Amino acid sequence: MAIPSNNPTRSNRTDLAVTIVGLWISIVVGGFWWYELRLIRPFLDNLALFDGQQLDASYRPNTNAVTLMHFGDPNCPCNQFNTPHLEQIKSHYQPKGVQFVAWQQGSEIPPVQGFDKLHSTTELAFVPATPAVAIWSSDGQLSYFGPYSSGLLCSLGEGFAETILDQLQAGLSPQVINTTGVGCFCPTQLQTI
Repeated sequence: MAIPSNNPTRSNRTDLAVTIVGLWISIVVGGFWWYELRLIRPFLDNLALFDGQQLDASYRPNTNAVTLMHFGDPNCPCNQFNTPHLEQIKSHYQPKGVQFVAWQQGSEIPPVQGFDKLHSTTELAFVPATPAVAIWSSDGQLSYFGPYSSGLLCSLGEGFAETILDQLQAGLSPQVINTTGVGCFCPTQLQTI
């Protein structure tokens, strides 16, 4: 008569392996879920109107160089998409003599790096949403005011800012000062979106 083999050690090992694999899968799935949900923010799909006529008088730079003026809010989650784009623009155009000025909403946040001038303010007057950009010609004329690029993410690639900077460096005089944009924006206190 054969005696059935009940090997408790083998059963315990199998149960332990299944538990460890199940726990590992749960942690991985939970990690991906958390990572994705922490980045989800309400997306404002309305148009933001950037009116350059009002901005012109308030922010005109005091320089004889082409000037890119960045408007940002460090608390805005859209900065994670705009920052690499802005860094690419700075690395390409700063060596060509373009001045970079930043206006940052909120003074308690550490300042952004790599700008020729940095201003902190509690309110960005006449700037409907951030991140935004204004580009001034070397003779002090506003050439562009609006988003860096169009779409959900202000991302790397062909953007409005690069096009205007290239035109100014080629001796042209573009004027795109009243624009609308749909993208990842955070409203300023002007609240026009």
